[in-house]
Amino acid sequence: MKTVVIAFLFSFMFYSSLAIFNALIFQATDTMANIVIHDKQTMLSNQLNLTSVPELQKAKMEWNKRQEKINVRKITGNWQGKEVSIKTKWGNHSFTESELTQLFANKTITINTERGQVSGKLAEQTYKGNKFFGFKPDLPDKAQSEDYVTGTFVPTNKQVSFKKQFGTHIFTPEEQNQLLQGEEITVQATSKSGKPYAVKGQLKNYVYKGKRHFGFKAKFNRKK
Repeated sequence: MKTVVIAFLFSFMFYSSLAIFNALIFQATDTMANIVIHDKQTMLSNQLNLTSVPELQKAKMEWNKRQEKINVRKITGNWQGKEVSIKTKWGNHSFTESELTQLFANKTITINTERGQVSGKLAEQTYKGNKFFGFKPDLPDKAQSEDYVTGTFVPTNKQVSFKKQFGTHIFTPEEQNQLLQGEEITVQATSKSGKPYAVKGQLKNYVYKGKRHFGFKAKFNRKK
């Protein structure tokens, strides 16, 4: 009789312990599941917050632009007796079949771009020591022109060229140096009606009549 009671108590304690163990396992599993769900929600929330940061949005846009430049489709054709491959896009303009035919025929074409209308033709060019064939715009060689000043623009550390004259005012060597330093200067000029006026300005990129320019940008006071 005593043996039966002991066996019963042992069985009871064993199954009770097993039930408690299973309950603990279930509770731990449930807790881990809740942690995973919470962490996933936190990660998604952080991802949304990160994509709303202006700096990251800008970086993403620049990355996409770089990828677009890298992945531009090329076309092969005969140009001046040579078989050459050129990009089918220049800036934001995708060449039409007619334009590509004219380029391979060594003709000058005019295209509409974000910089305005640009004319040019196919040419062999060099970029960072590497030769390539592509559309070359017909732009004045400002560096060789007496009407332009060429030097290093300190804010960007790049070589630039800009007109040495604004209206009737010709920039002095000192003013040219100040402008290349990125400084704002005040110049004296005469209007079309013969009236003298003073205006402040500095070197900037700007758009005039649909075309992009770099030069002295005056800050005229707008009349209210």
